[in-house]
Amino acid sequence: VSEREHDDDENDGEGGSGGGDGGGGGGNSGDGCGVIAMIAVVVVVVMLTAVVMMMVVVVVVVAIVV
Repeated sequence: VSEREHDDDENDGEGGSGGGDGGGGGGNSGDGCGVIAMIAVVVVVVMLTAVVMMMVVVVVVVAIVV
């Protein structure tokens, strides 16, 4: 109990977001490579947007609660 006494509002720092973009290798053997690449780009953009939105929502909720 004595360890968590100083745990009031002093340590509400926000954690930084770490993101790494993975590079996709393009192969020019099949017909639908452009379509597959477009779908992959769209999926990556949507996932990154969802991650950013989740970070914003978490920060806003923490700011409101604290």
